[in-house]
Amino acid sequence: MDIGIVIVTYNRLTKLKKCLAAYEMQTLSPKYILIIDNCSTDGTKEYLDEWEKHTSLYSPIIIHTPNNSGGSGGFYLGMQEAVKLSAEWIWVADDDAYPHPDCLEKIADAYGMLEEEEKETVQALCGKVIDNNGISVNHRRCIKSVLGQVKEKPLSLEKYKEPIVDIDIFSFVGTVIRREAIEKVGLPYREYFIFYDDTEYSFRIRNIGIIKCVSDAVILHDSLENSIARQSWKYYYLFRNKMYTYKLYFNWYQCLVDRCKIIYMLIRYYPSILSLVQFRQALRDVRHGKLGFEPKYQP
Repeated sequence: MDIGIVIVTYNRLTKLKKCLAAYEMQTLSPKYILIIDNCSTDGTKEYLDEWEKHTSLYSPIIIHTPNNSGGSGGFYLGMQEAVKLSAEWIWVADDDAYPHPDCLEKIADAYGMLEEEEKETVQALCGKVIDNNGISVNHRRCIKSVLGQVKEKPLSLEKYKEPIVDIDIFSFVGTVIRREAIEKVGLPYREYFIFYDDTEYSFRIRNIGIIKCVSDAVILHDSLENSIARQSWKYYYLFRNKMYTYKLYFNWYQCLVDRCKIIYMLIRYYPSILSLVQFRQALRDVRHGKLGFEPKYQP
């Protein structure tokens, strides 16, 4: 199983250094590592240009973008370039994802143990994401339909006791995707800018095959959520992109129920004027099919 690496980074040089160190320690060496620097302003460009000269990783490729296109735009560009290269499988991750040294090897071993017929249907595999609180279950989810409602259920802790398990939704935190699958379903929606692009992409991958999670393949996610972040500019994109994705894949009733869930979530967890304003604009933009970068909400 030959794997190429795609990493998207933006203004997190300290995390990027840890990230690159994690790939340098992999027991299964990647064919290449492709880094999308999303117009960082914190010294990332200079560091990467120097790192490229001295790294032991095979065939590093670094692309510095002229502007910040968000995580979605970064993965769009990274995967667009990766499908032109020779690796059969393409690993995608942010700069705050640190795979354990044997992570790629564990995924390759799990794939190798599948029956030949199942190998042909598997289009993506991912590892188990952990953070300081243990298993971060929301990164791997399954779709359930209950009384006509769509429910995205996190993979249960019990399921992680199985060596390999089917899922419906992955995040771009340590997922390897078959190159041919990317060629079939296309690239992530760069118009999402940030948030939910990986969920939407999971739906496309799931439509053509199977997604599996390998429990022994571990990725440390160095990401802390807090109350300030909950009221940040990012949540406009979460509201908008989630509603837009549901509009693409589900019926009007399922979309209506999901919007009611978002309103409930706003009232219970994010009771601020900013969050309500973000949701109102997100709802309006979904109705008009307006995606892309919104200048009012930016880092």
